[in-house]
Amino acid sequence: MIARLMPKREAAGFTLIELLIYVSLMVVVVTLVGAILITALTGQKDITASSSGSTGGQLVTQNINNNVRSATAIHVTPISSTRELLQVSTPGRGATASPTCVALYFTTDDGGAVFTMSSSTTIATPTGSNPSGWTKLAEGLVKSSRPGAPSTMLTANATMTTSVSYEFAISNGSGKPQLFASTVTSRQNITASGSASCA
Repeated sequence: MIARLMPKREAAGFTLIELLIYVSLMVVVVTLVGAILITALTGQKDITASSSGSTGGQLVTQNINNNVRSATAIHVTPISSTRELLQVSTPGRGATASPTCVALYFTTDDGGAVFTMSSSTTIATPTGSNPSGWTKLAEGLVKSSRPGAPSTMLTANATMTTSVSYEFAISNGSGKPQLFASTVTSRQNITASGSASCA
């Protein structure tokens, strides 16, 4: 009789236990999705930094290779233990064109960078870690830490400078710096008298 007096309960909502289970499962799912998203964003940041370092290093090596291969005079100057200068004289275009001086300035000061400048006249040795009038090619320059690496980033052959060896690394902010190393030889006829035309 009592059962007849009490109306049947319809399942119209959630019980407290069901609600707690649902909230707990949502917390687990949101935590997992957040962890995956953070990992993906961190990975993307590392890849972007690595790609930027690689692009900067390739730009510097391409600049060295192109200018040294066409150089009629090459001069490497170690300015200090953290700064080096590569100057090349490239032939002018046309019958009466004068040679063009191109310089690359390597500095590991203040996070490191490589700068370039070209001129129809002699280029003065730059000072500081951010010289005015110079174009920055790459940043994050560091000396190579490879075992047996030379103490300088640039090395010219000892007799008549017809080739330049370089070895440097570009730090991408995280992980291991990317190493760039090669030797480039001029394709022009370099004479001893031409070595001072730009330096």
